[in-house]
Amino acid sequence: MDGELDVVQVADGHYRWLFEDECGAVIATSPAIHRDVCSCRHAFTDTRRAARALLGDPLWQ
Repeated sequence: MDGELDVVQVADGHYRWLFEDECGAVIATSPAIHRDVCSCRHAFTDTRRAARALLGDPLWQ
């Protein structure tokens, strides 16, 4: 699935990620608990890896 990852900062200074489909609809989001952009992106990578493993995608490794 093609999509776009957006990292946004919320009012309290924390970050969350949003994953949008080709039409711009949000299909997954994280809680706003990340203290910086880098850790937020790493959390997305971990989530993607876990989803691929769960769904049996051979690219998860």
